[in-house]
Amino acid sequence: MRNVKLDGLKQIGAGAFGRVYRWDSERVLKVYSPEVNPLDQIEHERMVARAAFVHDIPSAIPFEVVHVGEESGIIYELLDAQTLGEAVMANPAQVHDYAVRIAQLLRKLHSTHFGEGILPDARGIFHRWVDIAEKSGLYRADTISELRRVVDELGTTDTFVHGDYHPANIMVMPDGELLLIDMGDASVGNPLIDLAGSFHVLRIAARRPGGAERLTGMTQELLDRLWNTFVRTYYEVAEGDIARVAELERMLRFAALPRTMGSTARSKLIDDETRRQQASELETYFWENLHQ
Repeated sequence: MRNVKLDGLKQIGAGAFGRVYRWDSERVLKVYSPEVNPLDQIEHERMVARAAFVHDIPSAIPFEVVHVGEESGIIYELLDAQTLGEAVMANPAQVHDYAVRIAQLLRKLHSTHFGEGILPDARGIFHRWVDIAEKSGLYRADTISELRRVVDELGTTDTFVHGDYHPANIMVMPDGELLLIDMGDASVGNPLIDLAGSFHVLRIAARRPGGAERLTGMTQELLDRLWNTFVRTYYEVAEGDIARVAELERMLRFAALPRTMGSTARSKLIDDETRRQQASELETYFWENLHQ
């Protein structure tokens, strides 16, 4: 693997375990956190890309694995493509249309079925976040145990789950086609795992100082508009039904707790005192809403 530098590269998005940079007009670079094995990642993504092609899922195939200092990354060759965040910022008036399209794409993914043994159980995504939460020591043992039970009760199906569905991992090709990158968490299971992950990125992490631009390349105002249309379209909520949207957000906020609690434990954007306070608040929220 060759060594590359990030000097002069613009960060155009970020996710749970990596960051996305504009390499040039034809390529993007996804840099993974140290805990991600890039060789395992690219092998998995290549396998998923082949399986996705057969199932008519639009996904990019990794082009090259590289070293980035002590980290590693994958270069995707995407001719003149933009991230969804870049596309929205370039054409703010089209935010509604893009929101509708990504909701429709996610519904398509969640109606795609894979044979047994092709992809892993999507509950593993949330269990990894619970592992991070547990290792931090910020949460009580009974909280971690009950959180794992909640994850297990999501059940499993043969339904495709992307695993990290947000604007930095959705590319817009020159002809307008949407293409998915970062298929490392592609799996099968409860679609709620995807929606809860999107909620965490767009409604929780993005609202931390500077989070919207760092994670999605969008302003908070545009991101809020994107989310509102996205969630209404996915769940087929009538225009103006504010109560239903609020109900869905409460459901997704609770469903996202494994990721939110794990993310809080590992975030480098908050100090230790704030981390402890937020962890305590999340733990209280979990128990208060567990049986609702």
